Amino acid sequence: MSEINYQALRELAKQATQGEWVAFISPGKYGTYAVHTPGDNHHGDIVDWPGFDEQKNAENNARYIAAFNPEVVQALLDEREAQSKRIAELEANFTELAAENAAMKLFIRGSCYVFDGEQDEISDAYICATDGGMPQTPATDAFLAEVRAQGVEMLAKNHQSIVNALKGDSLFSDDEYRHAAIVSAAVYFAAELRKGGSQ
Repeated sequence: MSEINYQALRELAKQATQGEWVAFISPGKYGTYAVHTPGDNHHGDIVDWPGFDEQKNAENNARYIAAFNPEVVQALLDEREAQSKRIAELEANFTELAAENAAMKLFIRGSCYVFDGEQDEISDAYICATDGGMPQTPATDAFLAEVRAQGVEMLAKNHQSIVNALKGDSLFSDDEYRHAAIVSAAVYFAAELRKGGSQ
């Protein structure tokens, strides 16, 4: 398949008749298979195939063109664009995580040591992680904060479903109040976790 020019496709979709397109199917030996657009006053505003021998292909084509109208094309292009941005964001995050991981491995190999327990004491020269020499890992910290925050949000969602199940006609019951308080605290805590991961 040749390369698709998504921008040209978007421009064509913007210029075409907007709104719902409808397939007009009039089967029979000399039937008509057409596509209506909003405001047309005759069938076949877009396409009009005469049907010889009850051509199923013509009917399928008309239904397909009607279903794949300009609004659908634009919605699919919007979705594709959003996914492309998300993929680029994830790739950038992955690159940062990989770089931090490589720096941490290099630091561990070059600066950290394993003692066998026979030494009387550990020299200050070997206390490496606390002297500021350990590399910073902001992307890793942000990733882990996001994972933790999502876990807390799962807890909030679980307790929210309990609140929804307990809802009655009267004011909050003790159980409702307790679970609602957990939801509120969990949502707040998840936001705080994310802030901590981005600092």
